[in-house]
Amino acid sequence: MNTRRGFTLVELLVVIAIIAALVALLLPAVQSAREAARVTQCKNNLRQAALAMLQHESAHGALPTGGWSASWVGDPNAGPGPRQPGGWVYQALPYLGEQAAADLGAGLTGDALKEALSQQARTVVAILYCPSRRPPGRYGVVQLEAWNYLPQEFAGKTDYAANGGSDLGLRGDRRGPLPLRPFVGSDCRGEYPQCEWLTTEAWLEDDWDGVVGDHSGARLAQLSDGAARTFLAGEKWLHSLYYDTVSVDSAQDHADNKRAHDNPGDDALMTTGYATDTVRACGGGFDLTGAPIEHPPRRDVDYDRANPQTDKKGAHYQDSFGGLHPGGVNMARCDGSVATWAFDVDLAVWAAMGSRDDESP
Repeated sequence: MNTRRGFTLVELLVVIAIIAALVALLLPAVQSAREAARVTQCKNNLRQAALAMLQHESAHGALPTGGWSASWVGDPNAGPGPRQPGGWVYQALPYLGEQAAADLGAGLTGDALKEALSQQARTVVAILYCPSRRPPGRYGVVQLEAWNYLPQEFAGKTDYAANGGSDLGLRGDRRGPLPLRPFVGSDCRGEYPQCEWLTTEAWLEDDWDGVVGDHSGARLAQLSDGAARTFLAGEKWLHSLYYDTVSVDSAQDHADNKRAHDNPGDDALMTTGYATDTVRACGGGFDLTGAPIEHPPRRDVDYDRANPQTDKKGAHYQDSFGGLHPGGVNMARCDGSVATWAFDVDLAVWAAMGSRDDESP
């Protein structure tokens, strides 16, 4: 006599429960493995950016400068050094396999140059995006002033910033090549590229201790601490609400902060000059009031989700390095090596790594 056996309802439910439990146990491991892969890719991206900056130093005798300000993009007719309006990303493009983008505008003047530099601004360099944060692409920008290019609505950005040292105090005029004092004659905005340089460039050596500064790029010979004890670049902190948008309510934000946008550390183009979009600080020393300057690394989630209307620009650490990885922030040193630094790192050590000449052990 043949008999047929099957699952009872209870047995089926038990099997489903066991499978669900196994999936629940495996899911964190899968997510952890994926994040580990993203961290590795992020480190590789940062290493390539660091090596490009070091190749620039080998070719031109100094690391890329920070450029002029966010109102300017890189110009292939200006050459390297303090007279280059574009920032370190633009100056590193030839060593990142983006020579064609770096050459846009070469030999041109006037409106033709502006159009070519605008095309450069729309360039996307995939390795400049952290895979844990956002995919490569063009994202919204807010440019209230654009002097040598046409304002853009969307452009390429960077998730990595150069080491500006203890603080990001500006020593030059943000709108052009002249230092703030003395400030006479042309400010370069209407006359670019026929800008007046009315002072020597000795001022570039003063008042900053990073490796990429306002109009300035350090020489490796200036790293008295040693290349392995000085940061070159790293992941920059971003407000996680604004990975892919400039602002959710710019009118309200302007009323609260007297600013036109919510994320001043990520509202400009990747090839612009000296700004928190491309340069960050590590802290150290004291400000004019005697208070210590601190820029510890931050996780992107370090803001008050429960009070978004009160936690605005004041709590947005646009001067700081940071990232989304749970284990810490990836940082490249001036010897080209890359490591992950914990968010609770000793602030004295962090500040010392940000300074090229603090004589730390």
